[in-house]
Amino acid sequence: MKSFISFISEPFTKYLGYLLLLFTAISFLDIYHVIHQGHYYYAIYLAIDAISISYIIILTYNLISLRSHFAGKIYTILISIFIGIGLLIDAVCIFRFNARFSEDIASIILGTNLNEATEFFNSQLDIRLLVSISLCLGILLLLYLLRNNIHLHNGKYIQYISLALIGILIMLSIHNPAAYKETIIGKYYSFFSIPAPPDLNKYRKHLTLKSSVNHLPNNIVIIIGESFPKSHSSLYNYQKETNPKLGLLKKDSALLVFDQVISPETHTIASFKSIMSTFDTGFDLHSEWYECTTLIEALQALGYQVNWISNQSKVGMHENIVGRFADLCDYQAFCGDKYSGSLRGKVLDEELIPLIKQRLVSIKVNKNICYIIHMMGSHYVFDQRYPTGYGSFTEDQYSDYPKSQRYNRSTLDNSILYNDSIVNEIIHFFANKESLVLYFPDHGLDVYESSDNYCAHGKPENPISRKAGTKIPFMIYLSSTFKQNFKSEAQRMKESIHNPFNTSNLIFSLLDILGVDTLEKQSIKSYSLFFTNSSVINDEEKTN
Repeated sequence: MKSFISFISEPFTKYLGYLLLLFTAISFLDIYHVIHQGHYYYAIYLAIDAISISYIIILTYNLISLRSHFAGKIYTILISIFIGIGLLIDAVCIFRFNARFSEDIASIILGTNLNEATEFFNSQLDIRLLVSISLCLGILLLLYLLRNNIHLHNGKYIQYISLALIGILIMLSIHNPAAYKETIIGKYYSFFSIPAPPDLNKYRKHLTLKSSVNHLPNNIVIIIGESFPKSHSSLYNYQKETNPKLGLLKKDSALLVFDQVISPETHTIASFKSIMSTFDTGFDLHSEWYECTTLIEALQALGYQVNWISNQSKVGMHENIVGRFADLCDYQAFCGDKYSGSLRGKVLDEELIPLIKQRLVSIKVNKNICYIIHMMGSHYVFDQRYPTGYGSFTEDQYSDYPKSQRYNRSTLDNSILYNDSIVNEIIHFFANKESLVLYFPDHGLDVYESSDNYCAHGKPENPISRKAGTKIPFMIYLSSTFKQNFKSEAQRMKESIHNPFNTSNLIFSLLDILGVDTLEKQSIKSYSLFFTNSSVINDEEKTN
């Protein structure tokens, strides 16, 4: 009995230095963040759970080492790797995004391919993050060097105190078991517990839609960009000429530029759930995103052949949500497929052009066609989004801004300038056809609006950052044939450029223009961009 009590007390006596080292590595950043947010009581629960986990890790090491010293070393190495990876992820989340690791972040990581992950990691390694990580590692190194000097004599009273402490830890952990989800155990569990997105074909509604117009437009083109902040578009009075070609289309009255549009979320995957379906719009309040009616099947119900052509990845570590929407289409093509998972180097949207041309040539059927074109746009890293030597913006043109911001600002503007030329080229493929072309990004960016040292996706919990991350450009190109054949619809769109709109209502706006009044027996007018009412305005206010 005495030897058993001595054994279970050792993490608090013989291995106290190691216990403090593990506790610090596992919980230091989380505790720092919740205290910084003012959640002092929750910090206590996180500390208790971290001590419990550290205790179990050391006790398990003791059990393994009793059987095999070599197995104990392997166990130590594996634990160190897992804790090290967790520490790095926590540092990026907290010091770059002011948010703790969550299931949403795990979903984004699992949906990211090698190329995107490499670019993201490189983009986040600025001097502030490196200093923060170095300080954390310095604390851990100091504890590691002192580990053998921090211990207690395993006497009878210390053993009793250890038993009492173990009992207290167990009771407090039971009192708030949910806290474990936010410890290192919960973080790693989230990677294994998040299932791959479901096959949307299993949730098709088999819609029957009726249109009131005489005939439907021959071509509908939906160009979805990436990470395009409205504040950096010259179409919206930005001082630098980032959209010269689209600006000419606007001047010729071929391009309608809408000025009060936002995205549903600040990240691609979350945005696509709403952009591509009726999810989170107020139309269908009781369904999961994959159970909602999708834009793709609605267009197919009207007789459109839907084509998905993308310069983003279809899969990451497992299937991502965007790829599931692509699977609903009659045809899909991804530029990245030819790279077979290898690093692509610069990912340029000009790779979309031959795929679009090829599809235009191959389509011989006499039916209406929809093209959904998903661009890489201004996805991190900005200087990887345009050819070397492209663009006219250099750091010295941003002397009014802090030196640390100038490179990102100049490369972002060059990526938007390059993007302008690609979108313009795509539009001209359909200029001589009966075509309705929409262009907008999945979300915007927080370009130093919430902080002088933050340039990335909008942070949902920060109102200033979220507002910047959801403000987006939105435009519609009307070919001359379309304007001639759909005069009333063209006029309605022209009169709606100042209407507040959330792109989560895209499906209703398109169906409205296509002459559909109801979807699943519900009126869709009140959700349409081309029909001003309080529902649209309230939705915009809710999102911001």
